[in-house]
Amino acid sequence: MPRSRNDYPDNPMVAPMRFKRATLNTMREFKRMRPWRGTEVEKMAKFIWLYEQLNEIYLPDNHVILEFGRMTDNGDSGSSHYRPYEHTVRLQGKFSVITALHEFRHAMGGDEYQAVKWSVNLYRITFPRLFASMQSQGHVIRARRS
Repeated sequence: MPRSRNDYPDNPMVAPMRFKRATLNTMREFKRMRPWRGTEVEKMAKFIWLYEQLNEIYLPDNHVILEFGRMTDNGDSGSSHYRPYEHTVRLQGKFSVITALHEFRHAMGGDEYQAVKWSVNLYRITFPRLFASMQSQGHVIRARRS
């Protein structure tokens, strides 16, 4: 049976993937920025920088707008979303690199399968030690709870 554009995969779709060199370079620089450190404003600036770089690589003529809702240091980022009619990503809840990448992939035109696969694997390549310490819950990857 064909899948719907909004169907989520039942796993995080860890798989070998190829990414543009510019994307990998951007992610390496983003990693050096330590995106989870700093004040809320400093973290936002790091995510804005990431989107600026990804926009230049993937959407040079139609930049996606990044906005922030209520951000927290704990909980989850599940209420983050892409609004295609405004070409805007709204990040809400916990700062999450995977969620930011997932929503950007939607802005590129990806369905849920493509967004999960692209974001999870780009995160896995960029942050391999952190990724190895995470656990899968359906299609979602989360930090292990102690």
